[in-house]
Amino acid sequence: MAGNGGIIGPTQTVSAASTQCAVTHDKTSSGSVTLQPATTTLEVSIIAGGGSGGYHDSGPQGGAGGGGAGGMLESTTVPVVGGSTISFTVGGGGSGGRGSQNNGSNSTLCAPSVQTAIGGGYGNNPGGSGGGGNAGTPATGGTGTACQGNAGGDSSPNPGSPGNNYRGGGGGGAGAAGSPGSGYPDGGAGGAGKANAITSTVYAGGGGGGVRNDEGSSATGGAGGPGGGADGADSPSGVGCNATANTGGGGGGQGNYYGNSPSYKPGNGGSGRVLFKEPTVNILRQAPGVWDMNTVFDFRKNDNWVTSPTFISASGGTE
Repeated sequence: MAGNGGIIGPTQTVSAASTQCAVTHDKTSSGSVTLQPATTTLEVSIIAGGGSGGYHDSGPQGGAGGGGAGGMLESTTVPVVGGSTISFTVGGGGSGGRGSQNNGSNSTLCAPSVQTAIGGGYGNNPGGSGGGGNAGTPATGGTGTACQGNAGGDSSPNPGSPGNNYRGGGGGGAGAAGSPGSGYPDGGAGGAGKANAITSTVYAGGGGGGVRNDEGSSATGGAGGPGGGADGADSPSGVGCNATANTGGGGGGQGNYYGNSPSYKPGNGGSGRVLFKEPTVNILRQAPGVWDMNTVFDFRKNDNWVTSPTFISASGGTE
């Protein structure tokens, strides 16, 4: 114990005011981070993995829907404990293969409460954003998760040949719903992605719908939504494009053509991403310890004492 002019107490210190600078963490794989000591809230943007494109192989009719984008979950005030270690999981994109279509995986941030973005849906399926409607019979696009994404577009037939030539709907994106298949000749476009609030980069676009054209004319797959969504399969190639990794984009829908080649398949969804920002924190001057009045007077005279806070009264005035 230290003597403070006759008062026994802890050691006296006056710490200068300081600033803890803002730090942005942009993560493309799962892991953990130790926060700065004065951090008490985070701004977050969590993007789940996108769904694969849809698969359709029931007879000669049409292309499949585009994959829905992974959900984008954003908040500006997630509470945390300064100096603590938080963990996060980056969801993978759904895989698409011959006879296979899959939702994307969730992305999470444990801070310490768990924040979860929902993986995108494949053709017809719900998810963070819903997959586009598969062809074969007119189908409705999957629904999206509230505040994270949008629905996929419906599939549609060729008006002149309602039993054939279905066009898959585009997958939903974080910024907009997927477009329906246009009937003839093209698949639906994927819904647009959304600029995340931390870096302003656009992520989570929906995948384009695939097409089927039994006459081999100029039908084209739907375009992927801006933000990582992939194009749907043109006819007669039948292979949907893969979404870009770490964008949460939806995969392109599979095309279909007479013969149903074993190579026809939907594209893979893009893996997700986790972004979080520690804000700037202004740390006030502090004076812990026990002080005698003469010492306090000297510090105040030299303008080196802690500034008294301003309190707001119930009536709105200062005290």
